[in-house]
Amino acid sequence: LDEIKQFPTLHEFDATPSDKEVRKVFGRAKNNKADGPAGVAAEHWKAIMGDPELFECVVQLVQILFDQRVVPKDWIISNLNPCPKKGDLRNVKNWRPIMLRDAAAKTVALLFGLRIAKVFKLNGRESQCGFCADKSTLDGIFNAKSIVQLRREARIVGLDLGERLL
Repeated sequence: LDEIKQFPTLHEFDATPSDKEVRKVFGRAKNNKADGPAGVAAEHWKAIMGDPELFECVVQLVQILFDQRVVPKDWIISNLNPCPKKGDLRNVKNWRPIMLRDAAAKTVALLFGLRIAKVFKLNGRESQCGFCADKSTLDGIFNAKSIVQLRREARIVGLDLGERLL
């Protein structure tokens, strides 16, 4: 184990989120999406960002939750709704499940996603496609095909976390 190169410790990963980080993640929340169990849509959270006093309350909430490592009960609960795809709706295969999560929970999860992306940018491999800007599933498929074409044996691991855990 002593011979294995260790990556540098990134203390910022565990740092309390700054005002700037909180504003960035809430600003990136997607509009016109169904709200989750709490009934508060992303547009409402974005409106709060315009009021300095309310924004400060949101920042303090995120910081307290982060520092105390607490997740509100409402953020754990999701609504599972059936959504029709096509064809005969009496056939169960023509429906798909949609999981509605709380907008604030998805937004704070994005904060972690952005921090993980920094780690991958510093320590990741060039072939890494997940959590990387300007890369997609197609890049991963191209990498996998290239490996298979160059070698007769290859070990390829895929992990699909669905919209980067959001």
